[in-house]
Amino acid sequence: VKSERGVKRPLHQMEDKSTKDQRPNNTSTTKGHLRMGWSTRNGDLQAPVGYNEHSYAIRDISGSRIHKSRREDKWAGGEGFAVGDVVGCMIFLMESKKTPSPSGESSAAAAAAA
Repeated sequence: VKSERGVKRPLHQMEDKSTKDQRPNNTSTTKGHLRMGWSTRNGDLQAPVGYNEHSYAIRDISGSRIHKSRREDKWAGGEGFAVGDVVGCMIFLMESKKTPSPSGESSAAAAAAA
């Protein structure tokens, strides 16, 4: 399940409780896994979070960090989680600075006009 809620505050936190396999009509004997994380609007909606340079994730197995499809299993604080655990993610967004162009427009506005 993917959320499509935007975050605009500089500091934002989310928490969720892992309850059970949420896939509809799942008759498979294999259990699902969970990734939780953040993505920019440029992240691929058809790929799992952590797939490319636009998203970051943690996963249930070993609490691995994932970014650009690269998994880091042994990072400080990494711990696996399972059904019944509450998992939280926090993000701090740095404020972007707009640089004025020689014409007096912000660099974003100048680039859009070009």
